Amino acid sequence: MLWAVPTHDRLDEAGRSAATIDSLLPADLVRTVALTASTLALVRSVELSSATR
Repeated sequence: MLWAVPTHDRLDEAGRSAATIDSLLPADLVRTVALTASTLALVRSVELSSATR
């Protein structure tokens, strides 16, 4: 467990850099779009299921 602490500190330092944050923005956008689409599909399927009952 103790060996993970220095590694975590290094990753934390790298994670604060502007380049790292900028590189994650496209991935965040893709994840947001995918989760929004799946949520809308789930809500729509529940609505359709409720309408047929």
